[in-house]
Amino acid sequence: MDGWTIEDAVANLHPPMTADEIRMMVVMLGIPRAGLRRHGRGRPAATYDPTTLQHAHALVIRGRVDLALISAA
Repeated sequence: MDGWTIEDAVANLHPPMTADEIRMMVVMLGIPRAGLRRHGRGRPAATYDPTTLQHAHALVIRGRVDLALISAA
């Protein structure tokens, strides 16, 4: 497997994010598509570099933690 689909990211990122959250992260951070994965018939799924998704995920989670700390203060 060369890259992760959105569904792969849902299964592998921890703490978890929903597919919609990951799609929004990809769009907002401008993460480029690495390729396509074909599953028989139908539209192929876009794939993304797993390391890039993991770094972006860490950035988003850190932002959530920082916002929680600010709200608690």
